[in-house]
Amino acid sequence: MHFILKLNYLVLLLPVLMFSQTHKIRGYVFDDSTHQALPFASIRVLHSDFVSTTNKEGQFVFDIPSGHDSLLVSYVGYQSSSILRPTTGDSLIRVGLRPAFIQMPDYFIIAHEEDPALAMMREAIKRRKSNYAGLKNYEITGYKRNILYSAGRIAMIDEQLVRQIYEGGSISKDFILSTHKTENIKNRSVPVNMNICASLFFIQDNATVRIGNNGSNIIFPLADNAMQYYDFKLLNTKNTGKEISHTIQIIPRLTIVPLIKGKIILDDATYAIIGADIESNEGWIFPLVKNFSMKIQQAYSNYNGFWIPQYSEFEMEGEISALGGLIHLDQMKISEVFSANSCKVNGAIPDSVKMARRSKFGGYTTDTSKAVTKLTRYRKTKRAPDPESRRFEPANKPPELTSATMDSLRPLPLTSIEKVAFAELDSSQTLDKVIKPKGPISVFTSSSSDTTRSFFQKLLKTVWNHGMLHHNRVEGVAPGAWFEFDEMDKEYFSNAELSYAFGLKTIEWKIGGGYYLGDDHLDRIEISGWNKIQPWQSSLAISKSINTGLFTLTGVDYFNYMRSAGWSAGVQKYFTDSLYAAISFTSERERSVSATLYHTIFNNTRRGNPAIQEGMNNTLRLQCGFDPGSTASLISQYRTRLTAAAEYSIPGLGSDFHYQKYSFLGSLRFNTFYSSLIMNPYVFVSAAGGAVSGEYGIQHLLTPAAALSFYAPSGVLKGVQPYDLIGDKYIMMQAEHNWQTLPFALLHLKQMEELGIQIITGGSIANIWNSSPYAERQNRWKPYWELYFGVSNLFDLFRIDAVHTSRHVNLIRLSISSMILD
Repeated sequence: MHFILKLNYLVLLLPVLMFSQTHKIRGYVFDDSTHQALPFASIRVLHSDFVSTTNKEGQFVFDIPSGHDSLLVSYVGYQSSSILRPTTGDSLIRVGLRPAFIQMPDYFIIAHEEDPALAMMREAIKRRKSNYAGLKNYEITGYKRNILYSAGRIAMIDEQLVRQIYEGGSISKDFILSTHKTENIKNRSVPVNMNICASLFFIQDNATVRIGNNGSNIIFPLADNAMQYYDFKLLNTKNTGKEISHTIQIIPRLTIVPLIKGKIILDDATYAIIGADIESNEGWIFPLVKNFSMKIQQAYSNYNGFWIPQYSEFEMEGEISALGGLIHLDQMKISEVFSANSCKVNGAIPDSVKMARRSKFGGYTTDTSKAVTKLTRYRKTKRAPDPESRRFEPANKPPELTSATMDSLRPLPLTSIEKVAFAELDSSQTLDKVIKPKGPISVFTSSSSDTTRSFFQKLLKTVWNHGMLHHNRVEGVAPGAWFEFDEMDKEYFSNAELSYAFGLKTIEWKIGGGYYLGDDHLDRIEISGWNKIQPWQSSLAISKSINTGLFTLTGVDYFNYMRSAGWSAGVQKYFTDSLYAAISFTSERERSVSATLYHTIFNNTRRGNPAIQEGMNNTLRLQCGFDPGSTASLISQYRTRLTAAAEYSIPGLGSDFHYQKYSFLGSLRFNTFYSSLIMNPYVFVSAAGGAVSGEYGIQHLLTPAAALSFYAPSGVLKGVQPYDLIGDKYIMMQAEHNWQTLPFALLHLKQMEELGIQIITGGSIANIWNSSPYAERQNRWKPYWELYFGVSNLFDLFRIDAVHTSRHVNLIRLSISSMILD
């Protein structure tokens, strides 16, 4: 077994070991007429699979395998040059390439006549798939350099010698053969492995790229509908005598849509892309990112009739800023360079590579004898576990090369600033010291080693993670703590809360737990018990934490309260990750509780807490729904969902009440236009309703979600306060259109667009019916309605709505930014 593992490891290291049987050549490639350096020129060993590339300064270092003497130096648009390697010592050579003959078209472009580039691009789109129909796989060994910049200075460099297996145009397995890093990141157990360049074959292979939570599609020049988004201009046609190429300028037709601009080079014989120098246009707008830009450069080589990236360079930069600049990072840039050393097309993939799995040290490993993580979903889902989620620890990690060794193997010479970075970035300059948050509130993110501050931060983190605080007109101030145990490798879970209500001078508690019925951690049995103050109705729009904060400021309490003591037990079954059903039984004693003396900052108006109909309430509750958010930890509040519930309280269950209550809550989201925008406009429609009948108490009445003082998030009636509308039946609907930053983009207000300011328009309608004696009788259709105009993402945090109601009242409402909830 150990022999097999060592043999597999030797196979992976073979491309590195082969360098030891080579002759080193250093050189410089330049334009023979202008004497300017030619970056990304290809240097290829004739009659072999070995290749190299020049860097930005036209320099290259190449190891010619023994037995090979001839090199072919080529550059798109230039006549290739064949050279023989010198016979003695490490060699330094200069190679001047002559520009190819510029072939003028046989026709002139006159007014109203189509540019010939359009016909060429139509043919390129037509042949996009057929050009690579016979490409099953290819294997590349090469060199990769990842660099992170902060404020224009290099923060880290990670170099890797890699072996990559591609299937279907995208990378399927990558093996890190060896690494070399700046001293400040050598303690990282996993190498930086962005693999951005590995995916850049999408310029050739894919027509669109899906990005963002809402499925925005970025259109690239080879998309079937590219002609709607781009104009193309033929810059030149070059003939080297052996091949003809066309340089075409890409011109986006729209500035508000994320597209690319720049130049691509087409091969005349196949109309495949053989070179690219492109960048993002003005439409690439991301939340919380300012001054975003992206650049891609690629040079292709022909292997067995297929044009495959020989050299790729990717740069992406931007400034992350939040809360209106109160906290931000300096301009950050990520750079990745990849240069291929050899390429084999449609070869047999060894079984050891097919069976390779992800390594603890980055990339893949053929040594799968020691798993360091279990085969688990890592989150709650009905989908089968992903084998790719496992990590294995090979017997030998990728070796960390010395500077001298990497200097002898590196095919792309370091630039002058990269050499300085390797010399200056010592172990004391860790990333958290090189990259520091800035701004007035950045002090709260400090990583200082000061003992006092570290203790304070740990205490603050503990309070944040496990502390709780309620403040309302019944409990008064009620501090407490909560605990939850729910691990993916355990079949059981538990939770507990404990607090002290100073207004009532009493302890409140809740404890619960349960058992998962499967390893998906969705289907479960749960039981809990409690003795605490509870609202009559819960609210998805107004949490207890938000109510605490606003009550402290304004004295307006969203809820009415009762004392509840009891227990519940239930079973929940998920049919898919989103579709579920649940049944539960609850037995609780409901008692009245009075408001206590309380204090607020800006309002001392007192509101009592209504008395309820006391008694034992034993209920059977059935609930079903479709809700992607029920299993996802991070998901937009503005999502499509539907839940429905039925609750029965009958004397046969030992209850003092006898009623039936039905309710539903649903929402629908769909994009409207400009679906290619990263933040595309959408309509969000929400609806809710319910009915109760029989013998019930005032605490069982229904009320639609309403504003809390000046706070009115999406999904609530902005022009009414809690319990303004209350009855035994109600229905409510709200529809709003989030125009995102589109209005500012259309007006060419770039600064407003980069700030992410969103425009929202919408309206709501609701009606209440009441035949109970507990509130004003209302048995006819007399709807309440409102219209509003909103501006969201102010200081990356707030949303303001101007509201007009059917009661002829105009209001201003404040809420949390829709971007944060999206």
